[in-house]
Amino acid sequence: MRLRKYKFECYLDEKENRQLTESAERAGLSKSEYFRKLLTGQKIKELPPMEFYDVLKELRQINNNMNQIAAKANSIGFIDISEYRENAAQLQNVIGDIMKEVFG
Repeated sequence: MRLRKYKFECYLDEKENRQLTESAERAGLSKSEYFRKLLTGQKIKELPPMEFYDVLKELRQINNNMNQIAAKANSIGFIDISEYRENAAQLQNVIGDIMKEVFG
């Protein structure tokens, strides 16, 4: 069953339709969803470029590597664990900041 029972028709010229279509695609939304967000005053953000996901994947891999190094170093008593954990936490904060900036 539909949650929305009212249909709205709107006639657009070619330029307006292209603009609506492109804007909705950049935001990763359908045209209907894009329009509803505009109507309710919600902030619409464009999807990040694919490079964002590549960088995020690399940062996560760095974090995993740091965790593996810390586990090994801890077992042989060779690293300052508190300093390492501080660096790992900082990396997590950076990842969180990037995610907030891109996804809001």
